[in-house]
Amino acid sequence: MANPIRGIVSANTNVAKISPALANLNFDFTLCRVEAPTEFHGVGRALTRGRRAEAESGQSHITARILGALFTSALPKTPNLSRVYGLRASEISKSATEEASETQSWGFFADHSGADGTTIWASATSGPESIPTHLLACLLARVWDPPEAISIWEEVVRRHIRDVWAAKHPLSREHLAEWDNSARSWLRTADRVKKREQKQVMLILDNIEQQIRSDQGTYESVLSTWREALTFFEPIVSGISQRAGNGQSLLALCAWHLYPELMVVDPSPRQTKQNDALMPAKVIVTIGLGEKSGQQDGVCWSLPLAYFRHYGPAVKRKSIVNSTQRLSVEEFEMAFFGTFIAGWTSRGVTVAQIAHWLRRFHQILLQKSGTESPAGKLLQACQRFSWLGILFDSSHRVRHDCHELEGGAVFEYLTAKPISRRCSKRDLDGSQLVISKHCRWMYKGGNLSKHTREKCYVMRLLKRYPELFDGIWQHFSPGFTGDGPSRPTSTDLIEKCFSRIDRDRSGWAEESRPCFESALNDAADSISLNFQQRQTTCNAMGEDVHLREDQVIEDYRSEELGVFWTTYSHPPLPSESCWYRQVYGSRSAALFVLESRLEEHIRVMKRISIPRLLGLFDTDLVDPDKLATLLVSSLDRNGHTKRVASLRAVSTAASIYSGLSNATIDVRVLQQDLSTMRWMAQARYPPSSFGLFLPATLDLPSIFSCICFFESGRFDIEISALQNVMAMSTGDNIWVAYPLLHDPYSTFRKFNADLTYDARRRVMDPGVIAFTGNVGRPGISFLVPPKEPMIRSSCIYDFRQIVHEPFDGYVGNSFHDTSLHLSFTSATSSISAYFEGLKDSELEVVETALSVYERDKWVADLDVLNSMKKPWQGTTIPPCSECRQKINREQEHNRFVGENENGPAVTAIVNWTELLNPPETTFSIVKAFGNWEARLAAYVISVASGYRVNVLPDIWCWDCINDCLVHNREFILIA
Repeated sequence: MANPIRGIVSANTNVAKISPALANLNFDFTLCRVEAPTEFHGVGRALTRGRRAEAESGQSHITARILGALFTSALPKTPNLSRVYGLRASEISKSATEEASETQSWGFFADHSGADGTTIWASATSGPESIPTHLLACLLARVWDPPEAISIWEEVVRRHIRDVWAAKHPLSREHLAEWDNSARSWLRTADRVKKREQKQVMLILDNIEQQIRSDQGTYESVLSTWREALTFFEPIVSGISQRAGNGQSLLALCAWHLYPELMVVDPSPRQTKQNDALMPAKVIVTIGLGEKSGQQDGVCWSLPLAYFRHYGPAVKRKSIVNSTQRLSVEEFEMAFFGTFIAGWTSRGVTVAQIAHWLRRFHQILLQKSGTESPAGKLLQACQRFSWLGILFDSSHRVRHDCHELEGGAVFEYLTAKPISRRCSKRDLDGSQLVISKHCRWMYKGGNLSKHTREKCYVMRLLKRYPELFDGIWQHFSPGFTGDGPSRPTSTDLIEKCFSRIDRDRSGWAEESRPCFESALNDAADSISLNFQQRQTTCNAMGEDVHLREDQVIEDYRSEELGVFWTTYSHPPLPSESCWYRQVYGSRSAALFVLESRLEEHIRVMKRISIPRLLGLFDTDLVDPDKLATLLVSSLDRNGHTKRVASLRAVSTAASIYSGLSNATIDVRVLQQDLSTMRWMAQARYPPSSFGLFLPATLDLPSIFSCICFFESGRFDIEISALQNVMAMSTGDNIWVAYPLLHDPYSTFRKFNADLTYDARRRVMDPGVIAFTGNVGRPGISFLVPPKEPMIRSSCIYDFRQIVHEPFDGYVGNSFHDTSLHLSFTSATSSISAYFEGLKDSELEVVETALSVYERDKWVADLDVLNSMKKPWQGTTIPPCSECRQKINREQEHNRFVGENENGPAVTAIVNWTELLNPPETTFSIVKAFGNWEARLAAYVISVASGYRVNVLPDIWCWDCINDCLVHNREFILIA
């Protein structure tokens, strides 16, 4: 009879093929753990203790074992791909760990912080057949939202499990959701670490039209995509170039963070070097040779999802790879800049022109920097995450291709309106006729410098602008120091310089003749124009054409100082009235207006086009204070419009995301109307005329609702559903209320329950902190404390630990064994933004216990935020003047304050049992110096027990607290 426990070992693969008879044994193969390949060890080292235990012996390990056993026979062997992917995953984990090592301790969330490589380590410790299952999770997470990806997983598993012996080990939808969530979190972290390479690939895929094969059912399409992606990458990592001719291979390129050299052939051949050290040299992936899908959407995938809803037929869904892209905060600000100016470009204004105008706007305001003028106050508002400040910053990042004229440019002039001049003909009475024509000064190629050396030209310039004298005498007399009483006047210097010029003129080479700075002088020999043809054309149009080089038309720095000429005016103008000032335009094209007529022309320009109006800011004619006042009054009149409401929402979101370099924003927020957001309904603004530019003050539920919207790109949640939320987890970020991660003294100093706006601070403290991590639950999880957190009851054996000795004057830490932990109860509640009958809820409120442990012994569960809202029970003691000076000098506490000779006796509390059974004396002090976790737990437990609490600063003395001890009763001091 055949042996029921028969193992057959293949000589080629060295893999044991287990007989189906083994399934009848009482043996759970899902609990087996194998040694992870060396390439994956970096992932294991980077995991927290809790995640590593989950990956090696928890549900994630079981899921990896079952998925590997299910699909091992349906997939090709890819040992080289697994090896290289392990190296890349270890590299990313190391980089993410180095980023987190510079941050603080995360307290309750320590086991959930850092990059979530749980599925990778679970696959690596489950055998080589399980590693491709993590790769499939990455493929699905790159394209589909969580409910769709989970539905695909369930359908594929159920379809494949029918004829496989592993059917006795079913996977629930919740297990598959956790698997998808971990892979999704890993993708975000890896995208951030490999930001440059990933962005380069995504930009290429955005311009490629490919459809992932979906002509069959979901099961067939997913298996086909999975196989082709593995088959595509295995030769690449083995050193063989490939052609990415379908959507399956392109999806693998953007999901697995392996970056071979790319040759894009459509629309024109160009090679993109990725410089990936893990990719073999000279391996090139060619993109663009496959058949186009004709969708013009990039790489897209359409599937019928049979397990998407509780009731009804399969739901046809289509998703695009770039639809799941995320933006950094800086990229979001640039996108906001683009949406802000979207309507302007249809009126003949380019993006580069608008960016230049905003930069010039900012420069005009900077003239009043540091003052209390309207422009100075507006400038101060722009520094606090104002939407206007975001526009200013974004305008400096705009890369434009405007043609900037260099020193070799030649300018020609044309009258803006016909001018009157006498002609050679006479009227019947014998007087000269006056005709009106446009005049054009056209360049023929002669020397433009000769008139700028004439003495009369220089004298006129200095008379008009005497402040130029300092720059001019240095140009004509380089050896002159200009110090002392012997410094000549401008007239004397010019006479002396021109005498020397006339005497030495014959000995100079043409290119070395001294002349004033001008953009025209160096261009004469390099420009050749068809003067005759242009002159004929202009004459035919009725214009008088004159040689540009025959007269002095452009003076020193014409854009700033103006242009001077008197010829052709009728009647002749007095010499002092012949200055023309630039009113708008740039060095490429500008309008100059006679100064005596300037006000009249400015009034006319109120009706000019937007491009010309923007050019006005290139002159010195804009008053900063009037500009700021006009802008504020205009917004005040339109303060309740949807556009202004959207701008204020952007300011508020920017303040919340400030300083969070790892945070990202869903690209779909750009399709939403920010003016109707619920999280802005209770916003409060500073009582200032410049409040329209400043971010709003939000309470904590509104902040979490705002974060949820920008993280998901879709969900605008009612504030009432988030009243008790203390943290939220989504993707690879955990957002935590400030008090949960800081010493209570720091919380009272920097954050209060009302979130009062402090206009003197440059940054508004949003009350939340974000860091890389994931609590292991799918979708977006809002963490709330239990309604009545429990505290350990007293025990008859507690007397052994209760001593209650008098305080010895030494400030130390007696709570070294204290640790904070996070765990979930079974209570959950879904939040529905809208009802669709889906099987999965992307928004969930999860009851979470924040626990304090003394070694392995539970002490209490905490409700931190609620305890901070009871100022009548808990407060801080400000340091005295002497201690304040020590704090300012950043001195360290000597940890000895001596005995309280002038005050009442104080009892020391050195363990949790003593705190839960406080002494009968009026005052006691918890010795937890420098241990913010113990100080926070002691404060919350004391407040929950009904005691009045005072939190001491890092440096204190008896003079700081004696007044408090005299005027209050039954205080617990947290030292």
